[in-house]
Amino acid sequence: MKTSKILFFSTITLFGVMFAVFTVMAEAPAPPSSTPSLEVAPTSGPVIPVDQPLVITPTQVDQNGDVTFTVGAEDVSGIKSVIMKLVNSKSNIVGQAEMNDDGLSGDVTANDGIYSKVYNIGSKPAGDYDINIVMTDRLGSTNNHLHESALTIIGEGGVVCGSDDDCTNPEICCDTSCVYNECVADTDCVDQPDGTCDTSGCPNVCDYTPAPPCNVDSDCGSDPLDACCSGTCLISECAVDTDCVDQPNGTCNTLLCPNACEYFVDTTPPTLDIFEPLDGQIFTTDTIIVKAVAVDSESGIDKVEFEVDQSQPPFIQYFDQSSYGYPNEYWQTITFTNGSHKILVTAYDAVGNAAEMSVNVEFDLSSSGPIIDAFTTDKTSYGEKEDIQVSLNAHDDDSNIDQVQLYSSRGGGPIFEESFAEPTIKMTTAINAGSIVDWGDAFDTYAVRQDSFKLPFIKIADAQIINQGEIGNQNCTYIDKTFDRYIYAMVSDDTNPATQSKSIDLIITVTIENCK
Repeated sequence: MKTSKILFFSTITLFGVMFAVFTVMAEAPAPPSSTPSLEVAPTSGPVIPVDQPLVITPTQVDQNGDVTFTVGAEDVSGIKSVIMKLVNSKSNIVGQAEMNDDGLSGDVTANDGIYSKVYNIGSKPAGDYDINIVMTDRLGSTNNHLHESALTIIGEGGVVCGSDDDCTNPEICCDTSCVYNECVADTDCVDQPDGTCDTSGCPNVCDYTPAPPCNVDSDCGSDPLDACCSGTCLISECAVDTDCVDQPNGTCNTLLCPNACEYFVDTTPPTLDIFEPLDGQIFTTDTIIVKAVAVDSESGIDKVEFEVDQSQPPFIQYFDQSSYGYPNEYWQTITFTNGSHKILVTAYDAVGNAAEMSVNVEFDLSSSGPIIDAFTTDKTSYGEKEDIQVSLNAHDDDSNIDQVQLYSSRGGGPIFEESFAEPTIKMTTAINAGSIVDWGDAFDTYAVRQDSFKLPFIKIADAQIINQGEIGNQNCTYIDKTFDRYIYAMVSDDTNPATQSKSIDLIITVTIENCK
């Protein structure tokens, strides 16, 4: 401003002729500032055009009479909703209705930007009422235009009520009058961001008070405004994963401000591949092992089902072969009849997504393999230091028996094997009972692999304390562990390398000494 004055006086001294011109410009009065009104366009969000203000017909109405509300609304992003709210002298919302631009309910022309609503005033008490027009654009921005004492209801008193049942939903009974209950929970307050439902009065009303400024979380108090984000107190949805209970497997994302729950939904099926047998493969033995790889990186594999010809209940495997060095692999030993068969494998993840794969195989059992006539032991229960007396008789109708192998449920290689070149054999051997027990009680499944065979699962029985004693200065506990075990015989000939097989269930009791 000082610079302008110096320039002005220079002009007077040097250019007197122009004095009158500059004087007029300096003394010209400023245009009068317009007085703000309810129809002035706000800084953001929808506006009411000045040529389409709110029109109420009539402005005075008897109780239970109809009133038509009409108003224009516009926004560059488009209008999402226009709501008329009837407010009494206590600033309580006693009624509301959504206005339309569809050519119905009082609206003359559809989609012309002018919204209307024919509204029955009901038995509300006589008096003056404010009309609040709440407009929301398609981006979620909201503007309110309050028109004070815009409507007068003529009549005596109002609806007298004793309970909410005397009123029409969503109105409730407050001070013997039916009034509009604006909200029940915070989620009902959607006219503006961060609306909360004030339940302290009657009726409930939405509070759109801006969140207080902050520097740290402690400035925000407690729930629900408990997180300071960019200088504003906001609602922190969660602190830990267990706070997220709207859906299963919710997790709390603490990298967001405020913290927010995330609910991952797994809709991806597992990946599945049958790698044994191959599609179209031909077998001359009736028993094979079906092997599949099943992987699910999101929810994890729950189970794998093996089904033959869709005519029998599936075999179900819940555990892969990780303990034997084959993670993600699922095996099932299946015996087939002569002819063609379809093997269907289905893998399920933990939330039920499924993947299927099938192969077709052929079994040509015309070439007979060895037949085990007898496979016995002298008894079924043994102590760990006893020998198991095994007897096996077998014959082959069209070839010589080539080899006999015995396996145990402990796993690993054969515990006995012998070669032959005879069509009929009779053999006996002694197997130490302790040699077929796995001493690591952490294991609960066992399997034997030989060519295409896999033995069934075996469970360890519970241990029982049978005696307690004292050795020297040590307290000792003697525990009997009973193991359900078996031995498995495999007999092959020259043309059928892994054919006839039988197993015998055994009970092995092991005494374990534990001294402390």
